[in-house]
Amino acid sequence: MDSKLNNIVDFEAARAEKLADVSLNNVSAIYNLVAGKPVKLPLYASAVRAGGFENPASDYIESDIDPTEYLIDNPNAAMLLRVKGDSMIEAEIFDGDIIVADTKIEAHVGDIVVAETDEGYTVKYLGKHCLIPGNPNYPTMYFKDMQELRLVGVVISKMKRLKRR
Repeated sequence: MDSKLNNIVDFEAARAEKLADVSLNNVSAIYNLVAGKPVKLPLYASAVRAGGFENPASDYIESDIDPTEYLIDNPNAAMLLRVKGDSMIEAEIFDGDIIVADTKIEAHVGDIVVAETDEGYTVKYLGKHCLIPGNPNYPTMYFKDMQELRLVGVVISKMKRLKRR
């Protein structure tokens, strides 16, 4: 075993002893992330209310989930794209968010899609013959006005960071 891996294993053993009951600080999950293995994080059974208080006795762990599996159905067809701009704010997709687009899903009217136009890539709602922004300050883009349009993928999820340290 190389010295870097020994240090991780030694660190993991020491921290595991101190944090045996604190699953959110699971050092083995950090090790798995470094090693490129799927990371399983605890999913608590009780929902977090955005107005009111939950019974503190109901904070048991329902299961462990891999955030990648939750956000991405088909890793071989997934694209991660950082959003720039505010044309999709009504869909709660904001500047700086990362969206996950699946390139193998068939797009339907009403889906949020990533499309390639002559001007580059854009994220919009798919209309019958148009791309519709999620912000009334932007115009609808009609297919007849575009020289070329290629649907790249259907947006299936997004990631958002609320705060960075």
